[in-house]
Amino acid sequence: MCLLALSLTGLSPHASAEPRASLDATAYEQQLRGMWLAQSIANWTGLITEGDRTDKPFYTDEDWGGLSDFHRRIGFVFQDPWRADDDTDVEYILLHLMNEYHTTLLSPQQLADGWDTYFRREDFVWISNLTSLRLIRRGALPPATGMGAVNAANDPKEEMSYLMIDAQLTTEMCGALAPGMPVYALRICDLPIRNTAASYAAHAAQEFVLLYALAPVADPALSDRDKVIWLATEARKYIPDTSKTADIFDFVLGEFRRMCPAQDAPGCDDWEDTRDRIAERYQLQADGNGFKYYDWYDSAVNYATGMMALLYGQGDLKRTIRIGTLSGWDSDNGTATMGGVLGLMNGYDWVAAQFPGRALSDRYSIRRTRSHELPDYLPRDRAAEDSFTMMAARMRPLVVEALGNGGGGVDGGTYRLPALPASNQVELTPTTKLYRSSANNRLRLAGGIVTASSSADPSEERAGPGVFADGVEEDFSGREPSAPSDEFWGMGDDVTFTVSYSEDVPMKILRFIEGGAHANAVGWFRTVRPQMLVNGAWQDLPAGAAPSAKITAAPYQIIDWTLPETLPVSAIRLRGATAGGFASIIELDALSDMAHPPAPAELAGQ
Repeated sequence: MCLLALSLTGLSPHASAEPRASLDATAYEQQLRGMWLAQSIANWTGLITEGDRTDKPFYTDEDWGGLSDFHRRIGFVFQDPWRADDDTDVEYILLHLMNEYHTTLLSPQQLADGWDTYFRREDFVWISNLTSLRLIRRGALPPATGMGAVNAANDPKEEMSYLMIDAQLTTEMCGALAPGMPVYALRICDLPIRNTAASYAAHAAQEFVLLYALAPVADPALSDRDKVIWLATEARKYIPDTSKTADIFDFVLGEFRRMCPAQDAPGCDDWEDTRDRIAERYQLQADGNGFKYYDWYDSAVNYATGMMALLYGQGDLKRTIRIGTLSGWDSDNGTATMGGVLGLMNGYDWVAAQFPGRALSDRYSIRRTRSHELPDYLPRDRAAEDSFTMMAARMRPLVVEALGNGGGGVDGGTYRLPALPASNQVELTPTTKLYRSSANNRLRLAGGIVTASSSADPSEERAGPGVFADGVEEDFSGREPSAPSDEFWGMGDDVTFTVSYSEDVPMKILRFIEGGAHANAVGWFRTVRPQMLVNGAWQDLPAGAAPSAKITAAPYQIIDWTLPETLPVSAIRLRGATAGGFASIIELDALSDMAHPPAPAELAGQ
């Protein structure tokens, strides 16, 4: 889907790009503190124009310093204490949960319990986040909560909510926990991202996580302009070329290089031209370009303006925040992300120096938006509960854990970092590994045939059996979906769901994603027997292939049976007795070993 065949270096002539091999632990703590401060300044400045201009005419540089459409002065905002907003509060809760459980790798249940506890009120929770929260309270767990067949189907506004902006403004902090370790950063962030997003919206969130993982190791010898170009293009290497997010990045980078080929080129101040072209391609003429525009808070246009602000800002914090604030649509979100990137790359003192003569608060109040059950680290302070200094300090042990798990290490007060992957970065991401491991996707990409059937009568209210072999739930090509998938209801006291393959496929895991029809404890398997077709004969799974969880009345369970070894199968099926007279199913798939999945031809060589 890539629009342009671009050189992804884009650096100034003779510029090197040698990532740092180590970080001073104490200095990095100040960089984390700078991340929170810059993100807060950018967030609250961007909020002035949030949702004001969602179509032409947009704001321009001439509007800076004037009044917004809602009679607020457009300029930098400062608070004491800084108050929570959705650009920081979800990340704050992630930090709290990781500290509470002493791990960067939260389990689905830990993440769900945290959301249920600390999002006690539904205030300041919107779109996919709100849908995910309500699904969790029905008993569903991430990542099912972010799947199209689940999230969009339960969105009360009936939009493609899993393609909205949510994950790309709530997960970036995870990347800062894995400095110089982009692959491990994506592992940390995979579940938080897929709690609310899928397809290209998940890729946009991954890109922002990667910016945060890479920002601390940008070569200090590079110019500010070349640092942000290196960050953006290095992160892009992990996004599949088939993704709409890749198309957006390549389009924005191409426009930036055309308008601003050098630091002081005249076109560097004409970012509005690129913003208007973004509107033309991804909003006004989206259908003609093979895309869809959903609303002013969708992932695509806001990812585009975030990357635009980072590139045209050329490493200048105030300029980056200004461009993001004036860019249109959901203007606070990308602005907050890019402010945080620059704060993380340069540190707290650098952020403070951008606003000479102004005392910048270190205090933070989470209780504007989130539960009073969170700890109060400043019990004598009636207006704030935490500080950026303490937040950065609580991140330190998590960074140490990530270094140990991600190939780095700690030598005294020095963080030792692994080398960045030199090639095939797309193959290293958890979403690509999942996509490749899926027989329902991989065989189709290779030209084979996948067929679904059921012994049960279909419900007139739902789709036919083809939906549970369509591969949508594991499809991370990032193409524009025509519609979310659906679930199949097999009617009867005993039902069989079968997926057949036109040739043998390697299976290490048999995956069953059940539906959500059983909100009242009806429409699910009471007993289930998974089987596989090997050499023309049906047989039970080998001994030791126990289910990853007990099938219960909870909706949207993901049940995996992991085999002791990979076996070639030509079909798989589930047979069982139902509760309530039917069973519901979203997907039945044969997954290969996700650590080393066979590469579909479409992804080979990326």
